[in-house]
Amino acid sequence: MGYTREALAKYPRPGSNVSAAELEKWADISANMYRPHDEELGVFVQHDGFLDKDIRPVSALSPDDLPLNQKWSWDKILRSPFIKQADVLQGIYFFGDRFDMDEKRRNFDFYEPMTVHESSLSPCIHSILAAELGKEEKAVEMYRRTARLDLDDYNNDTEDGLHITSMTGSWLAIVQGFAQMKTWGGKLSFAPFLPSAWTGYAFHINYRGRLIKVAVGKKRRLHPAQRRSARIAGVRQRHHAQRQPHRCIGKIRRAQNDFYRSALRSRRRDYRYRRIPLPRMEKACRRIGHRHRPQV
Repeated sequence: MGYTREALAKYPRPGSNVSAAELEKWADISANMYRPHDEELGVFVQHDGFLDKDIRPVSALSPDDLPLNQKWSWDKILRSPFIKQADVLQGIYFFGDRFDMDEKRRNFDFYEPMTVHESSLSPCIHSILAAELGKEEKAVEMYRRTARLDLDDYNNDTEDGLHITSMTGSWLAIVQGFAQMKTWGGKLSFAPFLPSAWTGYAFHINYRGRLIKVAVGKKRRLHPAQRRSARIAGVRQRHHAQRQPHRCIGKIRRAQNDFYRSALRSRRRDYRYRRIPLPRMEKACRRIGHRHRPQV
């Protein structure tokens, strides 16, 4: 509710049927909402009574017990401390700019060992948070799990259909995890790392109407003392550094199809636009785009 109020205040919609009285009610609910938190452990509690359970890690289970949802009764599962997917950590992921690193680390270290990841939604969230916390091996482990969920039939249910969420999660784990892409405060930033067994990775994002290619490799290194920024969609964006040393973005390319789109929209009967086949036009525009990179 607090997030919705902030969004409505930032992007007001004329004619909206949300009244001021309703917004005040939302503010009151948000301010008085019950959020169980254990001061001694410094973690948000999954639910009342959770800490009364027999707290133990998944590693204490026999491999024959997994997956739990196919081997145990739901009564036994619900009485155990084992968690199907990211719950508390999912909330921290969605509102990452509202928690400091210590809060994230305490909650991750407490809940991750008890999570069985029997949901396709779970490994990618853990990969993203692990990368942010500098737990690179865990980030790669969780990435492999989300990328190979159906290939290796981790949850013994691939015969029922493929998991779109794990496919999406594979992309998120690289972009928001390994590359640490964030848009907090309306600014695009990255703090990438490269898995030791990889030579590099690249992806495209669409940011403020611009198609941007981001490539991470071993050629360049950036230390926190060095400041780097790039102009993206007319706004200078800073690359934020968290590791010492770590690899920075090798290339950031601006959208290469602006010229092409304007050409197609043109009503001029110029042979340059009318006679060039579509593939050749796209190739020409890519060459033009490569000569107009933002300053880094």
